[in-house]
Amino acid sequence: MRSIPVRAQAWLGRFRLPRPGAEPGYGSWWNAIASTRAGAYALTYVVDDEDDYRSRGWDGDENSFGARQFIEMAGLGLRSRVLEIGCGLARIGREMAPHVGEWHGADISRNMLALARERTNGLGNVALHELPNVGLAQFADASFDFVYSTIVFMHLDKEDVFQYLLEAWRVLRPDGLAYFDTWNLLHPDTYRQWRNTQRGNVGGSKVRGRIQFATPQELRTYLEDVGFDVLRLDDDRLVRALCRKAPVRPYEPNDGRPPFGYIDEPRNGGIVKERLHVAGWALDDVTRIEVKVDGRLVLGDARLGCPRPDVAEAFPRYRHGIPCGFALDAAPAGVAAGRHTLQVVATDTSGAMTDLAGNHRSFVFAG
Repeated sequence: MRSIPVRAQAWLGRFRLPRPGAEPGYGSWWNAIASTRAGAYALTYVVDDEDDYRSRGWDGDENSFGARQFIEMAGLGLRSRVLEIGCGLARIGREMAPHVGEWHGADISRNMLALARERTNGLGNVALHELPNVGLAQFADASFDFVYSTIVFMHLDKEDVFQYLLEAWRVLRPDGLAYFDTWNLLHPDTYRQWRNTQRGNVGGSKVRGRIQFATPQELRTYLEDVGFDVLRLDDDRLVRALCRKAPVRPYEPNDGRPPFGYIDEPRNGGIVKERLHVAGWALDDVTRIEVKVDGRLVLGDARLGCPRPDVAEAFPRYRHGIPCGFALDAAPAGVAAGRHTLQVVATDTSGAMTDLAGNHRSFVFAG
């Protein structure tokens, strides 16, 4: 058995990942890491040997859960169909497979999958899948009872994490359970690691598989936005979330959140000669949009209900997405020639208000 300091150095080494190549894809990065068995094992939490690796796969370790914990928390049995996103060498899957109906491991690295295939040889209910890109397009809707990803999201850009959450929701059956984790930026230990490594990951020096961090509230926001009910959120070195697939619900107009939107016209700093045309869109059950100049001169209320199918497509969970446009044409009487600020204040049914212009939108009145 190796010493505790050696184990600690191996754990810390995950924050100082090697640079095996400049190619930007996740698959290329992980294939380079897993080009040798030693490299693949070192980057997937093994410190000692295969027996130790199997033990960690079943019981977990000081940071990550193992198959035993997942089986217990998700109530898995011999009829359960399970998917692991970023399965690596099947550290967990090899131990979980004998206790479930089907275990599917998906990974973007074919080299990792080749080693996983060796480790799961002889297990008839194991299927391994190479992911061609970020996403789970090869899996059908509502086809799994449990989806999990552990010690993976911290290697991904946030946009890609969100995409995997969307896909995990899609492939889960109704009321199916899911588990995800990532490093907690707000924990003192992991914040120090971020602070110590961030200087080497700025601008063009960023490594594709570098360790990244999130806050508990950030992960919760992603999960709830995707359509998960968060059943449990642990806040330690890792942010750990156990959640249930819920039907996607539209945003409620009385949720206390202010409306939001965008002003298409006038362009910032644009020249207005005789009439001021204000147009844009606003969401969250907006009941009124008041237009002012310089915070004091009221030009009137914009006309609501202008069709904006482009906005409805971009924000499908908001009710009344298509008629979310607004417009106002006004003669800015009493406005002197020169530059002025514009205020476009949207109010929703709960009384929450937002200035869509943010006191930064200006126009030049030519008189």
